[in-house]
Amino acid sequence: MTRYILLLRGINVSGANIIKMADFRAFLSGLGFESVESYIQSGNAVFSSLISSDEVHELVLVAFPARFGFSPKMMLVSVEELAAVRGGNPFDETSIDPARLHVGFLAQEPGREAVTALAAKTRTSEEYQIRGRVFYLITPDGLGKSKFAASVEKTLKVPVTFRNWRTVNVLADMAANPKPQ
Repeated sequence: MTRYILLLRGINVSGANIIKMADFRAFLSGLGFESVESYIQSGNAVFSSLISSDEVHELVLVAFPARFGFSPKMMLVSVEELAAVRGGNPFDETSIDPARLHVGFLAQEPGREAVTALAAKTRTSEEYQIRGRVFYLITPDGLGKSKFAASVEKTLKVPVTFRNWRTVNVLADMAANPKPQ
């Protein structure tokens, strides 16, 4: 049984793409996933499955719009991948507000030219590092106010969804320690 973390982008934001987390959990359980848990109202779920990550992704991708009426971008991460994200943080998390340190989960590694183009857009107050499919970002003024963060997906030409460091840690803990069902 593999533990997965499913991250949906654009759920329950500004009155759009509204889903209740109880409905989301029931949906995932109905697909045959086990030990389903969710965290906050923004489309974060942790569950177990016997099928491969590609099969999980395809199953959710097809079934989600039929159930909820829209197709959000989604990233699927294994518990091992999320542990590597935690361990690979290049910043000193003890000196940064966890609400200002973010992880962007990229659908694939960006190309070299796109990474170079992004470097030209960096603001002096923000720092980032890309490590494979993971984009670490510090936004002193917050992610919502960051024009740089808003340009990441378009510039890298890769789908991305961001989570703050606190959320990354909570999801990693949930994935590593499933609640008994």
